[in-house]
Amino acid sequence: MDVDTNAYYERIIKKTASFMECCCKSGALLGGADEEQTRLMGEYGLNLGLAFQIVDDIMDFCGDTIQMGKPKREDIMQGNITLPLILALEKEKQGSRLKEIITAGKFTEERMDTLTGLMEKSGAIEQSFRMAAGHLEKAWACLKSLPDNESTGILYGMAEAMKSRIN
Repeated sequence: MDVDTNAYYERIIKKTASFMECCCKSGALLGGADEEQTRLMGEYGLNLGLAFQIVDDIMDFCGDTIQMGKPKREDIMQGNITLPLILALEKEKQGSRLKEIITAGKFTEERMDTLTGLMEKSGAIEQSFRMAAGHLEKAWACLKSLPDNESTGILYGMAEAMKSRIN
């Protein structure tokens, strides 16, 4: 449980965000973008990827299994400590109880419900959503510096779709 937000960000940059960054940069280059536009597209992709992964990690605790298409709480069961849990562990009131549950390792349905409840009470879920929203704001800021055309409209739409997962 020595994971902190910096280590978490390093992991999700390698897992999701850098992939999105490369895809956006590649598309920009193939579309004839100049160096600054390509950089902005990469930054857009990076922030969109960060927001996506944070929201995905939140949904692992409180999302709908059918909508997600995968079982809930899979990350923690595999020992993967994600942002909402990292933030909750930092909270004085809930942190010690959460550590007890995680250290015990017997993730029964009841214990997982307790864990999720403690995370919600700590405000970590809302804090995680705010962090994801911050990355979307950074992504939109990148698009504002690009030409207003059909392609940027599609990119705004992608970020808007991500925002709908936050609200």
